[in-house]
Amino acid sequence: MAADEFGAIERLLKKGRRTARVSKVWQRIHDETGAGIITNNQLLFTPGDLRRLREYAKYLTNGLDPLTDTLKGTRMDLAEKTSDEKLASDSVFGALLVLATSGEARVTINGQVTNTPPGAVLSVRAEALDTEALKQCRLVIIENGSLMPHWQDIRLPTEWRDSVLLYRGHRENMRHVRKLIAEQPGENLALYYDFDPEGLEMALSMGKGTILIPVAWAELNNESDTLGGAPQRNAYRRQTKAMKRLRMLSEGTDWEPVVKIMEDRELAVMQEHMTVRDWDLTTRC
Repeated sequence: MAADEFGAIERLLKKGRRTARVSKVWQRIHDETGAGIITNNQLLFTPGDLRRLREYAKYLTNGLDPLTDTLKGTRMDLAEKTSDEKLASDSVFGALLVLATSGEARVTINGQVTNTPPGAVLSVRAEALDTEALKQCRLVIIENGSLMPHWQDIRLPTEWRDSVLLYRGHRENMRHVRKLIAEQPGENLALYYDFDPEGLEMALSMGKGTILIPVAWAELNNESDTLGGAPQRNAYRRQTKAMKRLRMLSEGTDWEPVVKIMEDRELAVMQEHMTVRDWDLTTRC
């Protein structure tokens, strides 16, 4: 709760505001400090209230100043500023890059060249990864983190079997992955996402690299028993907004026939389904 209250006060003071909408967090702050007058579901603060809020935030965090400090960062970052490093907003592992190496691919971490055996992944601080060396490798971005421990089962195209596989992230690490994607040469970048409107839209929105989809994409349908029930019509129908954006992205491109089949047959196939069923993948730019 201390982190929530500090964050609310920090945002208020740094933006120079003198009002805040009454919420559970602000109600707690008001109850504890007496700062502000509630009018029409808004807290109105005087200059004296703002000074009181600043001192209260310092009290909550053992000295952090909401005007100059922040709780953003890891516990290690916060340990340099306050005795309560548990206030850190970043998760313990959320900033780490999660990757694996397939075939003959290697990564360089703090000057040491390494690879991963089947069933293992590396969790790496972004600054420890040699990004210049990575640019010389084939890099495959994986959408779903649950797939990473099973990376050796992904049926990559022959030309991509010696690749670094990198989870796209879901917390602080997403920012680092986006930076790596931006820096990676397009010819050495592949995107492996769910074969559904949201997945394909995200991949196409990158605007670079190649996209991995099932070899048999043109034969997929929701009636075929050979697919083991993998296509999920209900999942597709929850993605109408993504399909609308995907239609616009693919119009007039080589992706138009793929998107049309996906739409006509209401296809939504998750990466996990493709991998567990040993579907071969192919590239499409």
